[in-house]
Amino acid sequence: MQYAESKLLCGEIIDASDVDIETYEELIPVCLVTKKRVRLVTYPAQSVPEWDTGELIHTWTHIDKIPYSTLNLCYESNQHYGKESHTINSLAYYNRLKLLNPNLIKLIKNSAVFEQPATVGNLDNLFDGGLMHWLVDFLIEIVRNKVAQNRFMDECQNLYDNCIKESMADKSSYFYQFVDSNFTAPNHKVYGSKIASEMLGYALANLQGQDIIELIHLGVNEPVQESMRIAADKISSMAASTLEPDEKSEFWEWWKANKYLGMNRIKEFSKKSPNLRFIYKKYIAEVLHKFSLNLCLIFWFVPWLDELKKLNQQSQTQ
Repeated sequence: MQYAESKLLCGEIIDASDVDIETYEELIPVCLVTKKRVRLVTYPAQSVPEWDTGELIHTWTHIDKIPYSTLNLCYESNQHYGKESHTINSLAYYNRLKLLNPNLIKLIKNSAVFEQPATVGNLDNLFDGGLMHWLVDFLIEIVRNKVAQNRFMDECQNLYDNCIKESMADKSSYFYQFVDSNFTAPNHKVYGSKIASEMLGYALANLQGQDIIELIHLGVNEPVQESMRIAADKISSMAASTLEPDEKSEFWEWWKANKYLGMNRIKEFSKKSPNLRFIYKKYIAEVLHKFSLNLCLIFWFVPWLDELKKLNQQSQTQ
């Protein structure tokens, strides 16, 4: 059988060719028809030794002995379930969401990215707090956009291949030891990253009030703040250069008094100046890139599979 159901992943269909032979049992695979445990079996694609290319076939088979008539039904139904995997996996996602959502903020704050459970500081207390206040409001508006949410989710799901893997090139580094011992297990790289992406998308689309503000604050770490300061310096200088002397003087007074209002004025100025619009978009895009990377790291370094194990065990004892 090509497909099985993962009890750990709340009913997700898992393809025999996608799982790791050493760690697949963690997913608690069962037959889609009988709901009994199955194991992974591999064998050469070619039965004739001279034609053997080294390619292996991966398949699921029952651990317990199953009546032939039932076994025949399992094999006949397996491809049908595979074709319906999108619908079935959508249901599995909602089942995972019901388990994970009540503790979502707590899980995020306990991400391994943070040396200790994160607390949300008051960005308004920074010397350029008005600027950071503008950034938080800007980011809240951005993350409510469906296109942006999809981009964040794609970045999160592919974070290992596009970012983390390269960062681990130095195997003697602390970062390599930390990541390798905690988050490079095959199931986390495949299924943990998928759940991280799902939960990030859900959080961006659905968190309200103080929760979404806290999430944005967690994403605006020091590198993001510094990137915003650099962007503001470049953008404000460019904006001032487009103004007449009297307007320039007035703008700088605005800027020094309240950078929140100053950024809003720059945004209005950019609509009339192609050069300013280009600079504005360029530097804000750099800030947004650093923010999205940091937010993805926070979600990726949550041990989602361990949390599902714990929640499944709790549900079984109740």
